[in-house]
Amino acid sequence: MNRQLLTRVHLLLAAFLFPAILMFLITGALYTWGQTGKVTDTSHEVALQAPLDAKDEAALRALALAELDKAGLDAPTGKARVRKSGGSFTYEWTGSRRDITIEPGAEANAAKVTIKEASLHRTFVQLHKAKGGLLFKIYASMLALALFLLVFTGLIIGWMTPAWRGTTKWASLAGVAGFVGLVMVS
Repeated sequence: MNRQLLTRVHLLLAAFLFPAILMFLITGALYTWGQTGKVTDTSHEVALQAPLDAKDEAALRALALAELDKAGLDAPTGKARVRKSGGSFTYEWTGSRRDITIEPGAEANAAKVTIKEASLHRTFVQLHKAKGGLLFKIYASMLALALFLLVFTGLIIGWMTPAWRGTTKWASLAGVAGFVGLVMVS
């Protein structure tokens, strides 16, 4: 391998992916300390023709889409699922910018609908948690591969450069020991 080519690949990957790397670094570090961003939620009751059925996900999705349409909002970008808890359930559809939940209301033929709008910070946290659309998930997967390539090319460049070889070796050993030690005490 040519050190100049490795350096060029390293530079181009770092420069191109810097915004995404920065987003993942900041949201991950803040998430570690419980900072997940703000959410503004609104709830209301909806009258129904028949009680909600946890098994009818198509009807729950249709109701969610109708309520979002009334509010002039797009559908969430993530996945939907029914969460059962005791004798009740909640239909959750999450995304990077908004979530919607539907659960049985106070009356049998009613539903409680809650729409949660994310702040910019919360949107980035949601993207970090893979709540975005397919294109962002593909981008994040490519980012993971590129981060590996950044580290790998950096290590290879360090090993190939005589002046950096010792530092690279000792830093690598210290990194492995630190990682193993922290895993053992956590």
